[in-house]
Amino acid sequence: MIVNQNRDTMDTHKVWHELCEHYQNSMSSKMHSQEMLRWAHTAQLANSNHRDSHQSWITNFSETIRQFQALQTDENKLSDQMCIDFLNNSMRGTTHLEGVLDTYYTAQRAAGIPDPFNITFEEYVERLIQAAQPHDATLGQNRDRGSRSADFHSMLGDESDEEEDLLALV
Repeated sequence: MIVNQNRDTMDTHKVWHELCEHYQNSMSSKMHSQEMLRWAHTAQLANSNHRDSHQSWITNFSETIRQFQALQTDENKLSDQMCIDFLNNSMRGTTHLEGVLDTYYTAQRAAGIPDPFNITFEEYVERLIQAAQPHDATLGQNRDRGSRSADFHSMLGDESDEEEDLLALV
C-alpha cells in the first residue's frame, strides 16, 4: 500500500521512511520485537535442541539481533555491549565458546590496550565463529563418515545386483 501510494513520485527515500515508520508503530512489529528480545535474553546454545553447526547458531543469533534493531527507533536500540552480553550469555555451558570474550579481554589487557573491553558486537560474532570452526569441522567429518558408509553399502548392493544380472545371462 505504501509503495503504491508513492508510485507516481517514485521517491524511494519517502517509501523507505514510511515503511520504517509503519513497522516501528505496528502492534505486530512491537510484539515480534518483544519476542525476539525475550529469545535473545534467554536462549542458550548448550540447553537448546540445536543440531546444526555452532556457527549457524551464532549467525542466527546475530540475525535476530539485527532484525530486532531494525524494528527499533534510534533511542530504543540495544547498545553493542548489551548485544554482546546477550550473545555471551547464550554461550554459557558451551565449553569451547563460553570463554572467547574473557580470553579477548585478557589478551587486550596483557597487550596494554588502554580500553581492553572495547569490542563491537560484529567483532565478537566474528571471534565466536572462528572459535566454532574446529568444532563444526568435526561435525562435518562425522556426518561425512556416516554418509560415506551409507553410500559404500549402497554401492555394494548395486554391485551384487549387477553380478546377479550377469550370472543370469550366463
